[in-house]
Amino acid sequence: MRPPYIVEVTWEDIIDDNVWMSESKIKTLTPIICKTVGYLYEETKKWVKLVGTYQVDDTATAEPFGYAITIPMGCVKKIRTIEYKEKKK
Repeated sequence: MRPPYIVEVTWEDIIDDNVWMSESKIKTLTPIICKTVGYLYEETKKWVKLVGTYQVDDTATAEPFGYAITIPMGCVKKIRTIEYKEKKK
């Protein structure tokens, strides 16, 4: 199965630092904005799933998808369609 959409997801990610730090340093920590591009595998009210690689050969013996990411919708700022291809019938 080839997902038909290539999308760019802009999302807010957690930032952490596991070291001792001053209060002034803590005040500078803020979430970071990320952009991820991939094939849209699934979009629900709770999350968006992208894959970066998929197999085109249905006879391959390996798993069909690579580089999968699930981003909670609460973190998503924007989903922009980069490409859409109709599935061949």
